[in-house]
Parts: sequence; C-alpha cells; structure tokens
Amino acid sequence: MPKKNKILFFKKMIGSFLRIYLIAFQLVIFTSCIQSDSNKKQSDEKEWKSETKHSKYLKIYCDQKGVRIHILHPDIKNQSYKYFIPKNKHSKLPDGYTTLSNKSKSMIVLSSTHIGMLQELKELDRIKGVVSKKYIYNKKIINKISKNQISEFGNEGNPSFEKLLKTKADVLIYSGFTKDYPKSKELEKAGLICIPNFDWKEDDPLGRAEWILFFGYLTGKKKLAKTYINKLEIEYNKLCLLAKKTKYNPTVFSGNIVGEYWYAPGGKSYMSKLFKDANCDYTYKNDKTVGSIPISFEKIFIQNKNIKFWFNPGINSKKQILKANPKAEFFNSFQNNNIYCYSKNLNKFWELGASHPDWILSDIIQITHSKGINSKECYFYKKVEK
Repeated sequence: MPKKNKILFFKKMIGSFLRIYLIAFQLVIFTSCIQSDSNKKQSDEKEWKSETKHSKYLKIYCDQKGVRIHILHPDIKNQSYKYFIPKNKHSKLPDGYTTLSNKSKSMIVLSSTHIGMLQELKELDRIKGVVSKKYIYNKKIINKISKNQISEFGNEGNPSFEKLLKTKADVLIYSGFTKDYPKSKELEKAGLICIPNFDWKEDDPLGRAEWILFFGYLTGKKKLAKTYINKLEIEYNKLCLLAKKTKYNPTVFSGNIVGEYWYAPGGKSYMSKLFKDANCDYTYKNDKTVGSIPISFEKIFIQNKNIKFWFNPGINSKKQILKANPKAEFFNSFQNNNIYCYSKNLNKFWELGASHPDWILSDIIQITHSKGINSKECYFYKKVEK
C-alpha cells in the first residue's frame, strides 16, 4: 500500500474510533444522569418519614408543598396508588400523583369499617353512598338510607355508573378486592375519584387502625385523627402490659370447619397478633401464614382437643356447631363452655373493630384472664351457649 494511502487509512480509523468513543461517552453520561435522578428520587422517598408507624400498606408524607399519600397493593408487587393534597393553590402536582382536596365534601364508602372511622372523626354527614343497609350497625346511617338520603350500591363488582355520579360525591373508597374499581378511569373523568383501602389486609391491629389517618387528611381532620391514634396506641399498650402482668398464658385456638377443612388464622395474622398481645398461647403462633390456613379436622382435633378456649367459630350456638360438625363435642372447650365469638352482632364488630382494636384486645383479656383482672362487660364477644 502506498505511504499516502496508509496515512489516509489510519486517519479514517482514528476518526471512526473517536466518533464511537464520543457516542459511548455520551451514552454513559446520559444513563448515569437518569440513574442519578432515579436514585435521588428513591433516596428522597426513603428519607421521608411516614405519619403511619404500624401500617404496611398506607404511607403518609408531609412537607411544605402538601401531603403525599401512598397506598401499596398487598398482592401486586410494585403496584401503588399515589395521591397529593396540596398545601395551597401554588403547590405543584408531583409526577405520578392524583390530586385530592383536603376537605372532600362527600364520599361513597363501600366498607362498614370506613363508617366506623368516619364516626370517630365526627364526619358521618359526608357519606352519600354505602354497600347495603343490612351490613351497617350505625343507626344514623341506617336512618338516612331509609329516608333515601344515602344510596345503596351492593357489591363492588357491578356498580351503576349513573347512580354513582348521581350522589355528586367527590371520592369513592372501596376495599380493593380487585386491582382497580370498575370504570374507575371513566368515573375520575366525571369527577369521582376511586381510592382503594387495604385496611382489612393489615396484620397489625394498630396498623389497621392507622387508616383513620387517611380519612383524617381527606376530611381536614388530621389533628383529631392523630390524637385518636396516639390515645389508642397508649390504651392498647396498657392492655398488653396488663395481660403480661397476670403471668398466665392460657391456651387458645380459633376458627371452624368449612367444607372439608378447618380454617384457622395463620401465625402472622391479625387475630394471631391479638392473641399474642393478650398473652395467650395460640396453637399456630409459629406458623408463617398471614391469612387463614386450611387444616384437616383430624389434625385440628389432635392439636386442640385439650386447649382451654375456642374463639370465633362463626356460629351463635353449640347446637349449630354440632349440626355443622358433630365431633366438636369432644373438644375440652366445648365440654367446659369456653367458646366465644363476636357473631352475636357481626355488624358492630366489623364496623367498629378496625378502629377499636383495644376493645377486641380487652375482650380477649377479659375472657382468658378473668381471674387476674377486674371483670367488666365485653364490647364484642359473647359466650356461645346451648
């Protein structure tokens, strides 16, 4: 190759190399910037301190711009719902958030636990829609339904679009049994924001109660909600200490047979945590399940035949228990009349229990530690007799 051609060839090679190098360098810088911004955003979120301490699925962050509410889906990884309540009209909406008013004028609530929480905040008048009167305990709400001042909507799976909008509610709170509320995007365009509530998925009694903070920020009653939670936490912890001081660890089991299996609360469940805090020895305390665990009756009988207390059979009488499961009469708890349940007034339990875990805990302590503490009437639980 002539010398002149060699020089031209090397010049082209060097030029091509420099162009490739510059392109690669720019890509590295660009990628680093994106990662830096992403890492900074994640770092900022980690540094935020949530107003909730016990809840797994509700996070509330406050700063000078406003309030950020993060609702995490318990069953869908990386699925979250983000809402922003601006401090004033100049507060900019963060990316990925839906704007909420700090004083929603009216709402549709599709779980009775929501009614119980709004009752504690003295905000029942905001309710314009519920699931059904037959699931409600509050007399004021029942009366308003009877006067057609509050609408009934039935289950979450088949809502009436027109009926929902007719209430002129600002927000709809649903239980999140599905990924999204049906027609939620269309409803939002029409002015009705649908928000999931996963309080029923919380395995910590105080974590479930903390959802009252969500309603506090939504109704402009954040101070009242915070005061309520602080007092509740103090009372709950007092009861835990009271149970421990008795130095008595009574044995308990829970659930009943449904079909071929007995369904008992898992060792990491809401009910298991209450038994633990009541200083009770729950049969399946070492199980790692958050929900219910299906167990054969043979295994249940072997493990619980001599257990002293049987909780939550979901039936109001011993006669009904025997009808469902004749072998239940061989349990020590059945023979000694130590069966207890909240089923005498289900609506009261489901409506008020979430915001009053201290009442549930108090009942369990009263039942299992009756000799070690001052006796008083239970809030929810009754003995299953006859």
